[in-house]
Amino acid sequence: METMDPLDRQIAAARKLARERKLDEAFVKADRIIEQFPSALEALRLRAFVCELRNEWELAEADTSRAIHLQPDEIVLYFNRARFLFAQGMYRPALEDINTAFEISVAENESYYVTALYGWRAEILLKLGRRAEAREDIEKLDDDYRNWTDQLRTKQDLLRDAGS
Repeated sequence: METMDPLDRQIAAARKLARERKLDEAFVKADRIIEQFPSALEALRLRAFVCELRNEWELAEADTSRAIHLQPDEIVLYFNRARFLFAQGMYRPALEDINTAFEISVAENESYYVTALYGWRAEILLKLGRRAEAREDIEKLDDDYRNWTDQLRTKQDLLRDAGS
């Protein structure tokens, strides 16, 4: 039987608290883990996740930025930080992160996030008033596309907002 190391055990316990919506306890546990393991990527991702659940976007962004410093080629980190920036109304830096995630995705021939990246980039471009560019990304989405940004959005919602 494979046993987890102490860091993995602590992270699993904090994730369990977060899933149970015991967010204050999960945050305290994540904070303690980071005090013990300040360079642990998964600990930073965990606390950013807990902060996201608590709508503490600046803290989630800060932890994700630290994680990016540790692992600068991880698509999901840029994707997540873009979402946290978007939630704060910081659309230009959110767009930069989405574009970086696209660049990494192409370089690594990784398609897992592509649909989500097109949807988020379209949403950000609309917030920036760049409707023609947004339409280009929206056209690449499946007709049944749905995503939650600051509200539930469909391809049809995006097309309407883009003036199509």
